[in-house]
Amino acid sequence: MVHIYQSEDFSSEIQKETEDLEQQAIVEIHMTDSVDEDRDLSLALMRKRMMHGEEIGSKPIAAILIGGMEGVYDYGSHFSEYFLFQEWCHGSPIYPIAKTGGASRILLNQLQSGHEPMNWEYNTTSLQELHDSSVYSILMRDVAADISHHL
Repeated sequence: MVHIYQSEDFSSEIQKETEDLEQQAIVEIHMTDSVDEDRDLSLALMRKRMMHGEEIGSKPIAAILIGGMEGVYDYGSHFSEYFLFQEWCHGSPIYPIAKTGGASRILLNQLQSGHEPMNWEYNTTSLQELHDSSVYSILMRDVAADISHHL
């Protein structure tokens, strides 16, 4: 099961494709409360709940980053989802998908260039595949297989 965390502040921005996956029981969406109508506080709460895995009973075993804006990966920021995941789930793999652009593409480029260290190993997926693949069904199958090696 894939778990998606979304702040109530952005509830209107959930994509139809994501809702379709939820209806098919492929993903579960966890909405987190808005905090005093403060975007930064609301996102901090969402990230805390996402990293601690309170709703699912365990910490996440992997992170799949698709697109994203500020807060997902900000070079040098220890409050971005990338750095928080590394701190709280040390050694668990991170899969930034490049074709969607945004922060995930920037992070993947930093990993490929060696500007960001990789504290995990892939078993069946490569950084190059994460960079080049545009056939998401095949890429997600490969990522799922890779994640299964970490169970």
